[in-house]
Parts: sequence; structure tokens; C-alpha cells
Amino acid sequence: GSDIDLDDFLVLPLTTWSELHGNVAATTDYARTGTHGLREIGGSAYPQVFGTLAGSDVCINVWYREEMATDTNFMALLRLWDSDTSVHSHHCIGTGVWTGTSTTDYSTHTEGFAYTAAALPRTSGWRHLSIAAVGSSCELLVDGTSLAVLDVLDPALINRFSVEGYRGGTGYFDDAYVRRLALPEPTTAVGPELVSGAVLPSVDSMARLEQNVPNPLNPETLIVFTLPRSQPVMLQVVDLRGRVVRTLVKGQRAEGRNQVTWNGRDDHGTRAASGVYFYRLTTPDQVLSRKLVLVK
Repeated sequence: GSDIDLDDFLVLPLTTWSELHGNVAATTDYARTGTHGLREIGGSAYPQVFGTLAGSDVCINVWYREEMATDTNFMALLRLWDSDTSVHSHHCIGTGVWTGTSTTDYSTHTEGFAYTAAALPRTSGWRHLSIAAVGSSCELLVDGTSLAVLDVLDPALINRFSVEGYRGGTGYFDDAYVRRLALPEPTTAVGPELVSGAVLPSVDSMARLEQNVPNPLNPETLIVFTLPRSQPVMLQVVDLRGRVVRTLVKGQRAEGRNQVTWNGRDDHGTRAASGVYFYRLTTPDQVLSRKLVLVK
């Protein structure tokens, strides 16, 4: 493929995109930051643009302008690839929008392009798509909410990531970046910006969800969250397929620090199986999640 300069679409690290396919171009139509974003128009050759990687222990990211498109064959995906073609000629996983699976919820896919609709409704505005790869374990997220954890890529062979559309509709993206997991999340290049005509909330006006302690847990763990004001919230433990295991909080909670204990049991009082789970805090403005491990 050819090397393409897409201006400030990729903000960290600075590099060029390669293997450009379809109708893809830098555009000033919708720039989340800087002067340019990325436009992908679906057609007979569906749009793809690739950035290179070297191995795992990274988090790849892109911001997608969600306009709630329901066109047939509309896609807006962030994908992570490795070079293993022994079973599948295109070996990748992805997170984002695919109307062939759901027009109302976000979707993920594993190898072989096997798609699953996630239990996370699509919401208009700029959405943050990311995939965190730790060894062979890859967590697929939208706006920080974990949709799936997959273990199908070879960490030694991970070599690129892509931002892709398909045959229906037009997608807009901006601020793609790669973060090594050992480094903190960047704040200057991809911090609070204008989103749909309004400034993103400041940290002080947002809810915060802390890592549970202890983790791994046996037999119980403490979960702490902080609210900027009194508001209705829901705190749930979900499994890797997004199924609710336990609803810990549902209702109005006070401003400030709140805490709740999970005893490792489901809503029926049955001890949950050992393994990886996520606890998800939902407020009127945010959906936050973190990972926990249950051992027996």
C-alpha cells in the first residue's frame, strides 16, 4: 500500500498511515481537535486506513463522531490485527458500530469477523473507541466501558491497527493515538475539547470509579465511587459476555464518596464462578467500568 499524510488525524505518536483503501481522506468537516479529521465514505471498495504497531502491551484509540446512522452496511470500527493467517486470511478483532449486527447498540467482533451486539446503546456525539492489549488478552471498549475481552491474537505477531468503514454511509474520526500501557493517558493532545457544540465536563463535574480492593477478591471486595452531586446511579457486576451477575446499587445516591461491598454472589445468592468480571457504574451522564478478578 501507499503512505498517506492525514494531517493531525493521528496525534500520538506522529506517523503516517499506510495501506489506504476506499474513499478515505483528511477533512476539515468535523475536527475534534486541530484542523483536520478523517472522513471515510462507504462504497464498492470499503474504506480502511492502517497504522503500524510492534507487539502488545498497548492501548489503541480513536474518537468517532456518532451520528446514529442506520444505513444498511454502515460500519465505524477500530480494529487490532496480527500477522497470523494460518486459519483466517484477515486476523483481527474490533469494536464500534456495525449495523449488520445492531442499529441501536455498539458491537464487537472476534476472529473470523464473528460479530456480537454489546449491551451498550449508541449515543450521539464524539465517542471514544479503544482496544487495550495486555499479552494475549485484549479488552474492547467504548467510552471506557468494557464490551468484551478476547484472547485470540498472538501478542508476538500484533503488527497494526485500523480505522474502518464499509459500504454504507459516511463516518468521521479524529485523534487516533497509541498509548503504551506503562504510560499515563495523554491529556494535552486528546483532552477535553468541543463535542457537539458543548465543552466536555471538567473532572470535578464527573463521577469517578475506583479500583476495587482487594483485587483479586476472596470472599469479598470493596468498591468505591465518587459523585459530583446527588443523582440516580446503577452499579452492576457483569461477566465477560456483558450479562448482569449482580446489581449492587440502583437508585439515588449522595454527593461525594460512596462505597459498597460485593460478596462474590449473584442476584440469586449463588456464589459466582472464579474468573474475570467487570463492575459498571451508570449515571445520567456517564458509564464507567473497571475489571475485577474473583478467585476461590
